[in-house]
Amino acid sequence: MASFDLRRRRICLRIVYDGAAGAGKSTNVQQLAKLFEAQLASSLYSPAEIDGRTLYFDWLQILGGVACGFPLVCQVVSVPGQQVLDERRQLLLSTADAVVYVCDSREEMLDRDRVALDRLERDFAGRQHPPLLLVQANKQDSPGALAGSTWLERLERTGLPCVDAIARDAIGVVDTFVAAVRIVTRALQQANDEGSLELDVTPPENAGELLAALSQVLVDPEWAAEMFLEEVNRALREDVPPTVAFRPVAHRAPGVPVSHAPTPRGDAPHGCVWPAHTARAFLEELDTLDVRSVELDADGGARLRSGTHRLHTSARMRFDDEEEARRELVHMARTWSQLDTLRSLRTALVLQPAEDGSFWLWTLVPELVTIPTWLEEPSEDSERSARESVLADAVAALRLYARTHDVSVEAGPEHLAVEDGNVRYVGTLHPAVGDIGQRG
Repeated sequence: MASFDLRRRRICLRIVYDGAAGAGKSTNVQQLAKLFEAQLASSLYSPAEIDGRTLYFDWLQILGGVACGFPLVCQVVSVPGQQVLDERRQLLLSTADAVVYVCDSREEMLDRDRVALDRLERDFAGRQHPPLLLVQANKQDSPGALAGSTWLERLERTGLPCVDAIARDAIGVVDTFVAAVRIVTRALQQANDEGSLELDVTPPENAGELLAALSQVLVDPEWAAEMFLEEVNRALREDVPPTVAFRPVAHRAPGVPVSHAPTPRGDAPHGCVWPAHTARAFLEELDTLDVRSVELDADGGARLRSGTHRLHTSARMRFDDEEEARRELVHMARTWSQLDTLRSLRTALVLQPAEDGSFWLWTLVPELVTIPTWLEEPSEDSERSARESVLADAVAALRLYARTHDVSVEAGPEHLAVEDGNVRYVGTLHPAVGDIGQRG
């Protein structure tokens, strides 16, 4: 269980991030270090890694919150995911008050996660005070990603709390951490109310002491060599996107009529843009616009054209609750990603805060040559026939996509365009009616 720091008179919790190698554990901790910069009790500490993959642990201490009348300090730790480092992982898990299981939520990873969760539950079964378990369904913008609620159903674990996330873009990172702290503090408060709360009063372990303990765990040198080669090969294939600092937003004043939507800006808060590594650049271009807000039309929609992008939002995409807004951002990012080749990589999503504290979800699609213009361009008969065949295939793929993912699309020829010889969808995507706000 948690410990009590007598000298500082505060309760210390430990939240451990577990999951397979590459699932996003370290990414979560690194993002938390940026998002909670003003509340850190220690700097981010990663004693050893190979190209971003953890060999010991990532360590962070965050101040904030209260439990049983005492202030909290939360130790956030990520474990190494490689099989060869499992003994180090087990040692770290044995110290957890809550475990966040970070999964790569693509469907093809389900079997791996099923095995990992079975093992976690077996490990926890014999403990007097087993850690509480929370799931983060990460990489929601990956093709084939499953929503967290679907992921839980497929693994027959619908009772577990779950947060959808795109940790690389800082989306869902804070929600996951807050949820983990909340379930621990509730358990502490319940034990306190029942008179059964017992806290260890030895000084909380620091990062140096934890490293010393882990250093005693030996690693097979042959396995370590194989792991090193695997990490180097991965580093040559992948790139790590930059991040932008978080800026808090105002709370909504009740009773304010809604007639205008705030336009997306380059200073949108951290974790409110997707994909983070390209959307920021698009937003900087939009900052040349003199329009700070746009009036809603009779249907509750708002549209703009910036020269490089078309922008769209609607009253359906306005949220008073920030958590609900972030869930919708994750869902729409996943929905756009599943368009596959029909999606331009210049497509982006932005959650823009308004002065009343609400959030508006904007979709940005690039200005491209539309299908009618493309078909009217002078060409040989054979080339025109080939173009019409490409268009027919794209329309069929779009219709299949809409049926498969239960979304409505704009099917007019002006909503399809050409980019580098490929047909792209440049309309808007709308979730099924009544679906907003019901996603887990």
